[in-house]
Amino acid sequence: MNSQNMKEKKTLMYDLEFTNELLHFSFIDYKWTKKPLKTDGNTPKGRHFHSSVVFENSLFIFGGKSNGYLNDIHEYSIGMICI
Repeated sequence: MNSQNMKEKKTLMYDLEFTNELLHFSFIDYKWTKKPLKTDGNTPKGRHFHSSVVFENSLFIFGGKSNGYLNDIHEYSIGMICI
């Protein structure tokens, strides 16, 4: 890979738009769908390189990057959408 290709690849990585959309994948239909993001407080920033885990009826999202590193945690109540 020459230096021009490296530069283009680096530029593409930094030109990403971050989103805070919540997507759900159905293993029945094999389709992605957007889920509404309702909050009791501030809406989380869009991010990438975050961690997430499902515990009981909640999805927890931690950290990531969005114009700098994030050190926050958000809980999303998923209820029955996982079925």
